[in-house]
Amino acid sequence: MAITQVTDDSFKEKVMDSSIPVVVDFWAEWCGPCKQIAPALEELASEYEGQITIAKVNVDENPVSPSKFGVRGIPALFLFKNGEMVASKMGASPKAALKSWIEENQKFIQQNGFIYSFFGRKRRLPNVASTDKGIQSHSV
Repeated sequence: MAITQVTDDSFKEKVMDSSIPVVVDFWAEWCGPCKQIAPALEELASEYEGQITIAKVNVDENPVSPSKFGVRGIPALFLFKNGEMVASKMGASPKAALKSWIEENQKFIQQNGFIYSFFGRKRRLPNVASTDKGIQSHSV
């Protein structure tokens, strides 16, 4: 499966309304680290076909979506599930680290409900039935 290209106009349909989790890569053509992780994201898109969508948003061509989610640096990866942003990861990482981040967050969400992880700080989203202990014990 190829990576899904997302624009500001298609963000709601392709990410927020998706029936499966979506990892969004906010990137730009001029960004070296963005180009560095692109092959790994392509491979992960194939590996997770039907389970998770890997999507890309070019921040230069689509400024609204990154602004809405407070993207201040790229690459920035955000994991969405059921229309909620549940985790984020800033900067480039090797494929193994990206895969580990996806799997850890997927497993944690399944066990404890939704969390929002930003710069390593965990927050419960509204209507989450998980304990503070469970959230604090999870590391991204």
